[in-house]
Amino acid sequence: MAESRHIYLYDEFNSPSAKMVVEALYTYDKEDREKMEKLKDPEILPIHLHINSYGGEAASLRAILSAMDAVLAPIVTVVEGAAYSCGSLLSVCGDYRIIGEHADLLIHPPFGGTRGEASDMKADADHLQWLDEWCVNLYAKHSNIDKEELQEAFAKHKQWYIPAEEALALGLVDAIAPTKESEYNKKKKTFSMKLDGLSYESTFA
Repeated sequence: MAESRHIYLYDEFNSPSAKMVVEALYTYDKEDREKMEKLKDPEILPIHLHINSYGGEAASLRAILSAMDAVLAPIVTVVEGAAYSCGSLLSVCGDYRIIGEHADLLIHPPFGGTRGEASDMKADADHLQWLDEWCVNLYAKHSNIDKEELQEAFAKHKQWYIPAEEALALGLVDAIAPTKESEYNKKKKTFSMKLDGLSYESTFA
């Protein structure tokens, strides 16, 4: 689903979900490029990519990242639950990265499986090793984690779950999404709310 420059990847990484994200990115990019041709100083608004996924196919992830690199608009990634495996790598590659207070990331080396002749298995093993290095380089590029620490974690097949506060400390995200403050007045039966600098009151009958 894509509307108002918000894209929601609440699924595993596969061809259909990647196609949905990539089509939405290029649709917004087409609008932006047309705006660039018509206006002298157009405003190019960010595209928000919301993520809640346990991961999936690396090829689908790479297709989305290629599209993110090709579009004009900055990409804001928003982790709203789980950003595991491919989901965590997608989230850290945003131009600005946000994570919800209750969300977390999972970093682990890519998995593979193969069958066939020895030459086939050797080619697949070489490709899996390339994927390992590709993942390590991207995580290292977009965080404060040392490449050597990532390589060690991958070599040990570590399942590294990272909650929001730790993700911020490690430089995997840029901000934790703000949460509202609420106070209930029993006598008036109202909630006093504060969020993003806004204050308002809700009444319950």
